[in-house]
Amino acid sequence: MITFYILNKNSPVSFQEHTCNIIEQEYNNGYKIHVHLATQQEAQNMDDLLWTFKQISFIPHAIYIENSTDFLPQVTIGYNTLFSKNKDVLLNLTSNISDYFLNFKNIIEIIPHNEALKKLARLRYRKYLENNNKIQVINV
Repeated sequence: MITFYILNKNSPVSFQEHTCNIIEQEYNNGYKIHVHLATQQEAQNMDDLLWTFKQISFIPHAIYIENSTDFLPQVTIGYNTLFSKNKDVLLNLTSNISDYFLNFKNIIEIIPHNEALKKLARLRYRKYLENNNKIQVINV
């Protein structure tokens, strides 16, 4: 299942806040999540954001380092790495799509209110359709 969350310009939450809320929701539902970002800096920013986004809760997470033998928590954050081992949900925060994405049971895409990013999201949507994935779109 592929879920696209489309944020509109009047959305009461920011892209970052909505992303953290989705991660928290999936975590609380018991899913193992991999957050895929484009760069090391974006991964570090997400790591920092998850440490601080709510004072009353904590989501165990770590930045995934390829070939690491360290224990991996329920939520991993990666960039430029193809990781799906024992993960249920991929949260794709890049403008790309890879065939390896299809190793996940569920994929979530969060699309900010930005026409250029929406255009790229439409391309990914078509790619998912070509692979006969079930897709749902949620406007936020």
